[in-house]
Amino acid sequence: MACSICKSTGTHDSILIKDYEYNTKHITQYYVCSNCDGIYRNKILNYNIEKSLYDKKSYKPVKGGIIYDLLKNINSYYEKIFILKYLKKYKIKNPTKIIDMACGKGYLIGKLAKNLNFKCFGIDINVDTENNTNNINFIQSSYTNLDFIKNIKPNLIIINNFIEHMEDHSFINNILDVMENKSLLIIITPNTNTNGKKYFKDCWSGFHAPRHKVIFNERNIQNILKSKNNYQTEIRFLYDPFTNLISTINLFKKLKNDLSFITLIKILICPFILFLDLINKNRIMMVIRKK
Repeated sequence: MACSICKSTGTHDSILIKDYEYNTKHITQYYVCSNCDGIYRNKILNYNIEKSLYDKKSYKPVKGGIIYDLLKNINSYYEKIFILKYLKKYKIKNPTKIIDMACGKGYLIGKLAKNLNFKCFGIDINVDTENNTNNINFIQSSYTNLDFIKNIKPNLIIINNFIEHMEDHSFINNILDVMENKSLLIIITPNTNTNGKKYFKDCWSGFHAPRHKVIFNERNIQNILKSKNNYQTEIRFLYDPFTNLISTINLFKKLKNDLSFITLIKILICPFILFLDLINKNRIMMVIRKK
């Protein structure tokens, strides 16, 4: 199976990852591409199995929960700060129209909608349209439906923690094709070049196995663009402390099923390394401006 980022078939590592976060019986094989160092899932799952992984009754980004919602709202506020900086940098004028593609429960778009100069739209196949307000419209639809972009003509489109769930990234170029000139596309996704991944190894929550199909680094993520001549791109990094918190919980689950001295030691020192990625941050933020 070829790397979905660069299409190379060469690999220099193979990793087996359990589904620690949801305790399913899935064990997923990931390959590390020898050309671009992208990490990609080996197997294409049956449609019904794939669908069951995102069950509304259990999948946290859709279901939520008191603690989960609290943590996501805190992190969304942090993400919002960086997004506002780019709106200012590129002089996006008010009123600003923003689309959050595959928005889940709408944590981030909800934060942005507090600015009444913004007209916000959250698009997701599972979104609750009853949460619409004067300043935010939730639309229940697939990310592949580009008619919303054509009709809304947004100044900014956000794809937050979603491209890693896709094997075919041509949809990014499809979105860019219908976007207005001088508008922005911001992509946020896990970063493989982190200390957290090195420390937690198979328990690193960035795998989110088997749901994450491709995991990027700052170099290979730009390969998803079919042409760089029409776009201005910028890479920066964000810190998400909750990634390491989930990874720590995964360690506990691993120890429960497989008693290991090394895993036990890692758990004991985890309180001191929750902020492991403060310097080498664990989220990539790619900002694309259409010329």
